Formats: sequence, C-alpha cells, structure tokens
Amino acid sequence: MGQPTWREIRKLKVPDEVSNAWTPALDFVTAGKLYRISVASTQKWKPEASENECNADGDITLTRSSEAILNSSAIGALIGKIGGSTADFKPDANKVILFGVGRHCVFSVADPAKAGPLYLGMNDTPNSQSKVTKLLDVVIEESL
Repeated sequence: MGQPTWREIRKLKVPDEVSNAWTPALDFVTAGKLYRISVASTQKWKPEASENECNADGDITLTRSSEAILNSSAIGALIGKIGGSTADFKPDANKVILFGVGRHCVFSVADPAKAGPLYLGMNDTPNSQSKVTKLLDVVIEESL
C-alpha cells in the first residue's frame, strides 16, 4: 500500500480564544477514516508554569506530567480528544479518546461507537490547561 493522498479540511488556531482549554477542531470524526494533524516545528507556545516556550511536542523537562490531562505526553504537547465537550475539565478516558498529537499525528477511530467531535488543547494540569501563552496554527487533513 502506498502513501495516502491528503486533502486539507481545516486550518485553525489552538487555543481558539484565551482561557479555553479545548478548541473545537472537527464536528465529527468518521470511524475508519484516516486523518492527519500537523503543526510547523518552528511554532511555539508556552505552558503556564514554564519559563520557556516549547513546540507542539511539549517540554519533557517539566515534571508535573503525572497530574497532566494525558500522562503519556509531555507538558505543553498538543493533545486531542474525541468525544465529550469543550466543558470537560478532566476528561474521563473511559468515555472519550485522548491522544497525543504533537507536531505530527496520523490517526483513525476504529470503533463507530467512539466516533465524535475532535477537540485540541495543550497537555497540562486541569487548572493550567487553559492558561497557555501564544497560539499554534494547526492543519487537519483527511485521506482520499
């Protein structure tokens, strides 16, 4: 099988507004469809408690990752959530899909029952997630 052909379906800024933890990215992610999310490596944003900016892969030197929304990604990493809403404070991993996005992510949802809206945000503690400085320009594509 060769490389997929990609079609851009959305460009957005994350976060979409100051003080928003989750930015709506797609109204619905279709089960079985392949998606790609990308952010230029030169773009930076800053977690609340960090003195330094980081790219969408996050800052592995920050040590509070055990309290982070997604423990498997660094603080400051771009993360995704399928399901739930913009009001989720600490999303329940049993009800939504949480995943690391970083600078480059290709994903698909296998189970139609887990398909739903896609939200993007910064990985941090629930109290700090919405206190990000600067924005990332994010591109979302789907395979044809």
